[in-house]
Amino acid sequence: MKSDGDEDAIIRAIEHALDQNNPNRAMRLLNVVQEAESRDVTLWIRVAYSALNSEQFQQALEAAHKAVSIDPMSANAHTVLGHCFEELGLMEQAENAFTRGIELSPSDPRYVFLGVSKRRLGKDDEAEIAFRSALWRNGKNEEAAFNLAVCLREKSPDEAMSLLKQAVHIAPDYADAYREMSFILGRSGQYAEAILCARNAIRHNPEDAWSWVYIAAALAEIQEHDEAERAYLKAIELDPTEPAFCFLLGNYYRHLCIIDKAVRAYQSAIDLDPENLKYKSSIAIVTQEQHRGDKALDGDAS
Repeated sequence: MKSDGDEDAIIRAIEHALDQNNPNRAMRLLNVVQEAESRDVTLWIRVAYSALNSEQFQQALEAAHKAVSIDPMSANAHTVLGHCFEELGLMEQAENAFTRGIELSPSDPRYVFLGVSKRRLGKDDEAEIAFRSALWRNGKNEEAAFNLAVCLREKSPDEAMSLLKQAVHIAPDYADAYREMSFILGRSGQYAEAILCARNAIRHNPEDAWSWVYIAAALAEIQEHDEAERAYLKAIELDPTEPAFCFLLGNYYRHLCIIDKAVRAYQSAIDLDPENLKYKSSIAIVTQEQHRGDKALDGDAS
């Protein structure tokens, strides 16, 4: 490439190709950029993000490393490097890259990125500190409020609920926040409110399977069994690879003493996760219950 204008034009062409769902053209253009010897750190950051958007994670990582090598003091370069590591499942490296970005230029989004990486590493206390730091910098960051609420929903559900309300006040279409509100309300026995929040979550994002699970659980508690069953089945339809949904459906059928359906649901969970002892134990118990019921019927018949 001969000039900054040429580079900018190619980046715009990459972004246009991605918008037009043409990843092959985007990849060809990415290769053109990566073969160039540009020393423009902003260019390489943009290339990295474009590659991330086209799910070309290795190329994104190479571009991000290039950006960091050109300007080791660029917080943006370290941040995009963190995102590349995150997409590749290299969470410790992502955590280090986000930390470096904060050291160079702290901001509320960077604290959110760091908090997410720490939570995925199981460092919940450190994640909480990161999310609180983001909110301290910007009290209107709905992502910080939401992620902090997720950290707190077990140990401090009241604070978590307050944070989720804050998140949906900032972003009224925040489906994930409504979903988590439904979870907390359902756990506290407020089933009508849980159903309302789950419906809001589904209205804003009907493809989120967990929202259907949460509404199913709340509907079951108020004896709306047909609708509850449909909601569980919808969750499985949306994500047929998640064994927990089949397991929860099995629990639902077992509670209603529909043993044959419970057995089939538990077996589906085991098929998806053969090493899960909880699933195996559940199907063993419900099968024994089925056998005892069959024997009782035989005894009555005789």
